[in-house]
Parts: sequence; structure tokens; C-alpha cells
Amino acid sequence: MAQNQLVLKGVVNEKNNKGILEPIVGAQIQWLGEPNGVLSDAAGFFEITKSSSSKQLLIRCIGFINDTIALTDEQIVRVLLVSKTALKEVSIQYEKKSTEISFIDPWKTTTMNEKELFKSACCNLSESFETNPSVDVSYSDALTGTKQIQLLGLATQYTQLTQEMTPGTRGIASQIGYGYTPGTWIKSIQVTKGIGSIVNGFESIAGQINTELHQPDEPEKVFINGYYGAGGRAELNLIVQEKTNQKFSQSILLHTNNTLYGTDHNHDGFLDNPIGNQINGMYRFKFENKKGFMVQGGFRALGDSKNGGQTNQTTDSIYATRMSTNRKEFWLKTGYVFPQKIYKSIGLQVQLNQQGINTSIGKNFYSGLQASNYLNLIYQSIIANSNHKFKTGLSFLNDQYNEVCSANADTQFMFMRNDYIPGLFYEYTAVLSPRITMVAGVRADLHSLFGFFTTPRFHLKYTPIHNIAIRLSAGKGQRTASVLGENMGLLASSRKLIIPGSNQNNVKYAIQNFDQERAWNLGGSFTWNFELNYRKAMLSLDYFYTLFENQVIIDRYQSPYEVYMYQLKNASYAHSFQIQMDAEPLKHLDIRLAYRFLKTGFERNNVFYQQPLIAQHRAFLIISYQTYHFWNFDYTIQWNGQKQLPLLVNEQAQTLEQFSTPFFIHHFQVSKSFKKKAGNAIYVGVENLFNFMQDNAIVNAANPWAKNFDASAVWGPIFGTMWYMGFRWRL
Repeated sequence: MAQNQLVLKGVVNEKNNKGILEPIVGAQIQWLGEPNGVLSDAAGFFEITKSSSSKQLLIRCIGFINDTIALTDEQIVRVLLVSKTALKEVSIQYEKKSTEISFIDPWKTTTMNEKELFKSACCNLSESFETNPSVDVSYSDALTGTKQIQLLGLATQYTQLTQEMTPGTRGIASQIGYGYTPGTWIKSIQVTKGIGSIVNGFESIAGQINTELHQPDEPEKVFINGYYGAGGRAELNLIVQEKTNQKFSQSILLHTNNTLYGTDHNHDGFLDNPIGNQINGMYRFKFENKKGFMVQGGFRALGDSKNGGQTNQTTDSIYATRMSTNRKEFWLKTGYVFPQKIYKSIGLQVQLNQQGINTSIGKNFYSGLQASNYLNLIYQSIIANSNHKFKTGLSFLNDQYNEVCSANADTQFMFMRNDYIPGLFYEYTAVLSPRITMVAGVRADLHSLFGFFTTPRFHLKYTPIHNIAIRLSAGKGQRTASVLGENMGLLASSRKLIIPGSNQNNVKYAIQNFDQERAWNLGGSFTWNFELNYRKAMLSLDYFYTLFENQVIIDRYQSPYEVYMYQLKNASYAHSFQIQMDAEPLKHLDIRLAYRFLKTGFERNNVFYQQPLIAQHRAFLIISYQTYHFWNFDYTIQWNGQKQLPLLVNEQAQTLEQFSTPFFIHHFQVSKSFKKKAGNAIYVGVENLFNFMQDNAIVNAANPWAKNFDASAVWGPIFGTMWYMGFRWRL
């Protein structure tokens, strides 16, 4: 109590045009006549030690009239500042960059907004990273058209995908789920490298990719997007938003895409992309009573089907591919901010979803069904003052899996499990000084199959000067592998699936449960914002090291006719280093240069094996220019170094090349925006401008039933030059 009497607490507000109080961030509060003071935080809250020599409190902020308050023994005050109306003739403009790295967050997060996404076609989330050097995008095989991503050199499943901070596709859908989110639905993407916050769960190992979709209360009522590209791919997107009243808004998001006809640009007798269609729809709503309570939610349904394989569909021995997926999900998020204590809030996240996949590739097939239920209760407040904040809560996750797979003609694998995982977490954020911020958190979860485990994580941000941020992070992540669903691309080969310890004599048998994958991620980054030719520029360096205590290894090095799945302990790791510079040397001319190095793989019998089909060296050059008449030109050059290939043999059982060829990929797009509506545009572009294609993307394509047939070793483009055109229109 004595300590409280020595401290004055308060909040600084302003009234908006509707008479509603809103916080003022960065207001300076100090005792009259004294040199030092404090700043109000994001909630307008401040705390200042009482003065022994002054009883007058001075509050000032740019754009507002200064105020001085005479105090006696008050413990809490509310300050209302008035805007300086005399400054109407002053216009301050800030051009938001298409990609930004936050100087506030303790973890390194790169935010890609619509301006960045519009630099390429971005038909879905998996195609939204063509201009992001941190994320690799590749095909899982040469038959199904499935794209997958890698972060820090690790496969898709090691990156936690979230949608507005609730779980995205995971488990059996982790490999194909990035194609489920249409690019036009996305408002922004946040890419966090390294270990993330424990509030979002324990599964993040390489990082987190969060998507923010268009909100129902945005000003545009209708958003329409159309796209058509080479290979007969056509898409149509429609977003309709309605603000029913000041408290309630709703929207409908619709997407359909169709591949109308097949092509075989590399003349190997197989379709480059399968023929098919996807229908994807979402309804969402948002309610906010302007008194601290908010609820939003919605539901989505998706159906996707693809057919591919050999171009000659008339023979009885046709090698065909069929893939059909469906997904249904419901989510609800509620939150309450205490009006008198706006630093305190409580929220609940609920999500229910069901995912079904059926795939046949030649004689191989996979069928999977996953149902997941998720709850996350989060309470947030402060300790003594706003320099010490915490988040704590309870979570519950239930996953039900039923998988059946045949990776050769006579053996069938079955994998079933039902996970119940209650957990609790605590995360503490301390502003130790104006230059140092620390975040420490820990989770404790109880898995119905694997028992009790903890997940600690730590972040530190140091700002030696205002335009330099140094970050360090360390923490643990773990996950349960869905070894069949996460590796469906391997079915595009004649390799026999070998899981040591299973009874290979039975025609049907259940896969023994693998132990959970566990890994430590350690890393750091350096970010420097500076001026180049009087304009903003940024230099960023980061390094991350991932060490697996236990990992499921997909080994294609032991035999060209088999693939082995087994677990290794403390024998697999990944190193990732990246340097990137963004600059605007001339007005409206943006340049991005980047280089990335990866070393990722595993050791077996004291021999290191590089993870196949991942380039150790990769470089980027992205040039964007906008004219005064709103013409936009975007040119992207990617250089991929050689990639280690799995063990492959030709028809004479001779070993093929062990490394791929280094190659360049060029993309170019021209778009015309319209002044009255900056988001309205027409665009044309070309991907893979100089028509580079991988040689022999399918090994022994002429004889798909041979034991050396393999379409799963894709290291480069298989389609060739692809032109496209489209439009975006907001009403």
C-alpha cells in the first residue's frame, strides 16, 4: 500500500468523431519543472513516480493541445487531450512499405501486406511467397500439382500455420493445406522465423505463418477478382461485406478455380498439372458493442478434386492420379476488455474442423480422415505497471486420425489414434528498460498417448539505438507426426514403403505409433533501418539453428526402390543464415536483395546426409517500380543453387546424377491501378520467363510400372513459361 501511494497511475484519451474515448499512444507525461518523464503505452496507460517538489502534471503529445493538471493526493487520473484544430493545413503522408519488420515485437516477424501480395498472381497461400526469400515453395511431385513450403530448410509440417491466430491446416492436411486459402481473401501475412509464442501452442518448430483475412467491417462492400493463365487455369473470387449497423457486420467469401484442360510442355507423356476444380466458401461475422465486448466467428466448406496422370487415357494400363479433398470448419473468438482497466482482457478461441483426403496414384492409394477440436482461453493483465505484462490460460486439443495407405501392390498400412491434450501456459513480458524487452513463457501439456511434457520459450529484444534491433530466441517445440498424410508425394513412385519394426509378412497391419518429434530452436537477428539517398532502407541478418532430440526421417538414400521411415535421436539438425536488404534508391523504385544459406539433414552411421531437394544456396533480386500514372512493374529473379537428389537409377540400374543443376527463374508482371480506387487494377504477367524446365522430372516416364519409376524427385519447374492475366475490382 505504501508503494502504491508513491506512484500515480493514469490513462490518456481523446474523443473521436463519434464521441467515443480512444487511447493516445506515446503521450509524454512529466512533473512540471522536472526533466524526466514517461510515455503512454498502446492502451494509453502510464505510471509515474510521484514528485516531492511538484504537484503539477504536464501532458503533451504531437497534434494535441498541452494540458497541465494540479494534483493533491490522487492515485489514478484520466486525462483527455484535445486535438489541435489549427493544424488542418498540415498534411503528413507515410508510404507504407509492402513488407515490414516490426521494431516492437520481441520476435522477428515479417509482415507482407496486400501491396506485396499483388506483385505476383498469388492465387493461393502456397503461391504468395514468390517474393519472400525466407520461404521456399516447391512441388511435392510431378503428378498431383501439390505445392509445399519450407522454412529454415525444414518441411511444411514444422511450420505452424494459423489463421488469425487460430490453428490452420495441420496433421494430414499440412502438405496440401496451403492451397486452401485463396490469395484474394488474404489481407496480410505474418512470417515469424524461429520459435514463436507459447500462447499459440507447442507445435511450432521452424516458425509460424499467420494469415489475416479481409474483415467484415472493412469499407469496401464488394471485392471481385478474376484470373486466367496458361494451362487452362481460371479463377474467380468474390467478397461481399455488409455492415448491418454500428455493432454488427458480416461477409461472404467465395472462391472457385478450374483447370480446364491438360498440357504436357516437357513431352514426357504425363500432364504437367492435373485437371480439376475447387469450390471454397466462407461466412464470417463480427459483433462489437463498443463497451469492451467483441465476438467474431464463422464457418467454411471446401471441396477439391484433381485428375491427372498419363496423357494417353485410352489404354487399359493407364497410369492415372485421382485426388479429392474436403474440409469443413467452424470457429468462434470472443473477447472482453475491462473498461476501467483497459490493460486487462480475457478471450476464448474455439475451433472445430474435419478434413478428408482420398488419393490414388497408379496402384498406390491413401485415404485419411481427421477431426480436430480446439479451445484456448487467454487472460491478459499487468503486474504493478504496464512494463510488466503477462498472458496465461488453458487450452484443449483433440485430434482423431484414421489413415489407410498402400505404398506397393500387396501391403496396406493403417494408422489410427485419438489424442486428448489439455494444457496450461504462462507468458511474461517485461520492458526492462526503454531499450530491452524480454518475453519468457512455458507450457505444460498432458498428452493422452505420450504423457506430460513442458515447452519453454524465451525471447530478448535489444535496441541499442532507435533504428537498430537485435533479437535472440531459444525454445522447444514438439509435435506428433502423421507420417502417411505428411508424405503423400512419395506415392508418386514405385518405391516400397519400409517402416522398421512392422510385420512385413502380413497383408494388412497397423503402424506402431512413432514417438513425438521434439526439437530445440536457437536463433538471433539483426535489423537496421537507415536512410539511403534520403529514403528509408533496411538491412536484416538472421541465423537459426534447429536441433532435433527426436525426428521422423524419410530416408531415400538407402535404396532407389525403397523409402525408409524411422526415428533418429539427436542426429538431425538444420542451420539457416540469411541476409537481406530493402531500399528505395529512387522515388517509387524499390529493390530487394537477399541471400540465404541452408545446411539441413541427418547423420546415419557417422555419415551426414543432406536433406534432398533443398538448395543450400539461394539468392533473390526483386525490382518494383510505380509510375505517377499508377503503372506498376514488378520483376523477380530467383537463383537456386544445386540440390542433393535422392538415390535414383535408370532402366539399366545405373545410378543417376546426385545433384541438380543450379538455375535462374524470372517472373515479370505489369499492372495498372486506377487513381480513384487504388485497389482496382488489371494485370498481366509471366512466370518462368525464359522457360527453364527440369530434365527428366519423372524417372522412366515411358514405363510407369517399372520398379525404378519415380515422379517424387522434383527440384525445378516442370511447366515452363506460364503467362497469366487478371483483374481486381472493389466497389
